Amino acid sequence: MIEDDKCFILDSKYYSYSAQARDEDTENGEEVSGSIPGSDSIQKQITYAEFIDKEINNNPNNKRIEKYRFDSADIFNVFILPAMNPKEKFEYLGFATSEWKDNLKNYHYVHAITIDTQFLMMNGNKNSEGIKRKLIDCIIKNEIVKKIVKEIKCN
Repeated sequence: MIEDDKCFILDSKYYSYSAQARDEDTENGEEVSGSIPGSDSIQKQITYAEFIDKEINNNPNNKRIEKYRFDSADIFNVFILPAMNPKEKFEYLGFATSEWKDNLKNYHYVHAITIDTQFLMMNGNKNSEGIKRKLIDCIIKNEIVKKIVKEIKCN
């Protein structure tokens, strides 16, 4: 997704960040950890961004791909996970990095957000600028993301 001169590489995952356990499985049915994307998914996501950063930017004479040229600080990697967020439709969870990268590029950080599943089902067939804006704001207006981008731009 391209918006505000930024590139968002979105990858929707069908993982349950948290799951409600049955009462007989745990005391009081407390929340237990669900599944999250593994290192293979993180590496794939970083590789997609590297293609945009290196391959496209290394072809300055190709005018067809001009709109796909971005500063590496403006390339964001994002996993989208389903959740039950009835109040906040979009929620920032955090980020993952890899041990095999120096993490000096913005896209080395793979951010994770959740989208309320019911909201998604009711709005999945809409191409709404308002929904897209909320998704983007959930990412770029998050204090953790702002700090990462600021640190990377200073290096």
